[in-house]
Amino acid sequence: MKNRLADPKFLKTILPKYGFKFSKSLGQNFIINPSIPERIAELSGADSESLVFEVGPGAGCLSYELSLRAAKLITIELDKRLVLLLKETLGDRDNLEIVEADALKTDFKELASKAGEFEKIIFCANLPYNITSPMVAKLIEAKLFSEITLMLQKETAERICASEGSREFGAFSVFVNYFCETKKLFELKSEDFMPRPKVDSAVIQLIPRKNFNVELKDPELFRATYRSAFSQRRKTLLNSMSAGELKLDKEELLNAFNAVGIDPGQRAETVSPDLYARLSNEIYKIKGL
Repeated sequence: MKNRLADPKFLKTILPKYGFKFSKSLGQNFIINPSIPERIAELSGADSESLVFEVGPGAGCLSYELSLRAAKLITIELDKRLVLLLKETLGDRDNLEIVEADALKTDFKELASKAGEFEKIIFCANLPYNITSPMVAKLIEAKLFSEITLMLQKETAERICASEGSREFGAFSVFVNYFCETKKLFELKSEDFMPRPKVDSAVIQLIPRKNFNVELKDPELFRATYRSAFSQRRKTLLNSMSAGELKLDKEELLNAFNAVGIDPGQRAETVSPDLYARLSNEIYKIKGL
């Protein structure tokens, strides 16, 4: 059966019924190529044993595909007009729960506990671009999901999946790649969306790590370490971090760098997430925490 929720003719018919107009501020761009939500759902890991969470379902074309595969799908939508639309178009999906809420304020663990027992819990969504970074951080910090599949702006996707040494590698890359294995699955064309965005998109997958090469002594200090390193990324690590939030003098920093094998003349983008973790653990000892 063709996914009519990715059919622009159908959307142009039903959206006015609910007084819906696309909002740039909410990052609303709907998929109009039915092969895309099907492909994303297939790659997401959703199956008959899984609970799936989705955020920002829009008109529900991905929700429909996920509901065909998952044991249960919980989709979270902030726009009341779209909640009403989803109840009409997907009301016959008995494994679908529609939650009207702000996803950034939603307690995923609480919703999952109320949903019952499942072999695995995954996340899959076409994320609104305006909440991408805080949403990704929230998903990782929830420590709930075995797989996180996301459609994002291509530039953001490349930043998240970047490796040290690349131009795209930044503070957020360190955070995500320390806690997850990351991979880019495929790219999309702007004509696959309505309205047509000015930027390209990509689908990525994050697999939260169960075991770490370097265990953190203090996660907040780890964040402060890489944020400080990238606070002035054109400068050397020594100069950037001595002026950052860590409140360490250059001699203390040099001791920390030497202990973990970092050249103080390196730039922030040349240091791996694991090495930042080791550095933060060394700073932990220097601070006597």
